[in-house]
Amino acid sequence: MKRVSIFILGAFLLVSFKISAQNVEPAQLNVIYKQLLKHEPTNPEGAVDVTFVMLSVGDTRAVVEDYAAYKTDSLRALDDIDPTVIEQSEVREAAAECFFLPKIYLDLERQEIEHHEPILPNRYYYTESFPTDWELGEESKEIAGYLCHEAKLDFAGRQWTAWYTEEIPLPYGPWKLAGLPGLVLAAEDSTGEITFELAEIRNKRGIVPPFVRPESAFEINREGFLELYHAFYPKQESEGLSAGVTSMTVRKGENGKTVVFANDGIVLMRSFPNGFIFLEKE
Repeated sequence: MKRVSIFILGAFLLVSFKISAQNVEPAQLNVIYKQLLKHEPTNPEGAVDVTFVMLSVGDTRAVVEDYAAYKTDSLRALDDIDPTVIEQSEVREAAAECFFLPKIYLDLERQEIEHHEPILPNRYYYTESFPTDWELGEESKEIAGYLCHEAKLDFAGRQWTAWYTEEIPLPYGPWKLAGLPGLVLAAEDSTGEITFELAEIRNKRGIVPPFVRPESAFEINREGFLELYHAFYPKQESEGLSAGVTSMTVRKGENGKTVVFANDGIVLMRSFPNGFIFLEKE
């Protein structure tokens, strides 16, 4: 049986963009990964943050985003959504303790990645190529009934080991781990801080979220983004940030928790209960 399923409790979460149903592409494959962020990798009792990441694959493109954000995009593709449902979902998303922040668009024809992520007070996006420096190894193992092969990659300041299967000949994986001759089912960086595990594979269900560039988003190069990225999150954890915020909306969730949205629906301060781990070191 080539399928591993887990029970996932999730809410339908919505972001502040309007999606046209005309641009929605049916998904040929959806893959849910479990992302583990280990704050003390060598300590079995160390803190671990867990979230779920969805890879949605169409004929010519794919999208990687937080599983809850995927549900949001799926709802937006429907007609006549009650605005109250949208507001409630936005609050649930914003209140989540663990959340996969970037939205990654992958263009198969161009072999390009487009990275979208908010850093207060703005939204940003940049493009880069698929990784090309993969080293294919000789090791193999079985994951969820699929024969997987080892591959290694130095990327964004981390040394990754990925396990891909040629039985699903798609060049995608979790996050930006793309460009291999098969789907990546699992991956871990050499420090043990970041692990992606296969949770579930779904065939031909749902949609591939359309490529969306919000009008308010700024195009930036990767180096400029990383400079902002590395400066922002440590400071947010220690003192919060409000510079450049021109509007704020306070909402209360179903559990009574208050959430503040700023500038085009960006969460004013995300909660990282165990501290922030940089997915991209450089």
